Amino acid sequence: MQVIWICRPIRKRKQLALIKLCLCAIGIIIGVNIAPKHKKAVTAAAAGVFAVTYVPLMAKFFKIIFGGKNKA
Repeated sequence: MQVIWICRPIRKRKQLALIKLCLCAIGIIIGVNIAPKHKKAVTAAAAGVFAVTYVPLMAKFFKIIFGGKNKA
């Protein structure tokens, strides 16, 4: 039986930190409520952080789900 990648002891803190950053960025994107002149910059920064954290996490997740080997 394969252990879910987030529960593995190796790099667990790093992966958890990436998940937290990812969720924080999504929260900022959804709940951005600032002055209109700053809205685009904040949204762009949050979207960038989200993309940089989400893509590697999902790539690793799908690699595990579809039978690839996890080298974590």
